[in-house]
Amino acid sequence: MHKNGVSLRERGHIGFSPKKKNSIISSILGALAYNGHSSAMKWYTMSPKYHGEIDFEFKATERKVLAGSGSMVKEVTGYTPLMLAVVSGDANIDIVKHLIEFSGCRADVSDSRGNTLIHLSVMYNCPEILNYLVQMKKSINVFARNNNGETAEGMARSLGLDQICETLSRLKDSHSSEKVSLPSGKAHCVDEGAD
Repeated sequence: MHKNGVSLRERGHIGFSPKKKNSIISSILGALAYNGHSSAMKWYTMSPKYHGEIDFEFKATERKVLAGSGSMVKEVTGYTPLMLAVVSGDANIDIVKHLIEFSGCRADVSDSRGNTLIHLSVMYNCPEILNYLVQMKKSINVFARNNNGETAEGMARSLGLDQICETLSRLKDSHSSEKVSLPSGKAHCVDEGAD
């Protein structure tokens, strides 16, 4: 890519959203993250040659591909490369780890609907990514509620994702009386009756 004069800041179609099948527009890093190109992602992000061009906060947009009635329902608009890697599935676990551990991407991000990386890993049925994220409990609130008031555990339960629900339930039980750090720096007691 770079040999042909393409900048890491270039943007274009990188694929189709997993559920709505909208065309996703993002940067090259977004494309690498979304499409599971782990070795290229590591090469670009660890090479000092490209540090000035890397934008881990670049937010994806979408376009409706299929003509038809109704308006476009956005699925991944506003997603960073890290968020795109999560919604792409467990096959991208190495990219998720690399972006958080070595590239310094923030793990406490959320989408416009308040869904955290934990919520996204549930919505897209990614138990490996979820297990990795819950181990980072100091930097991510595993009990956060989205704008609809849903916790990731509640989502997993309503989607019938037993393995994920069990993981989150065990975590909630082990932390039921601890204080959890929220991204805003406030703390709250975890409600044992919360979903």
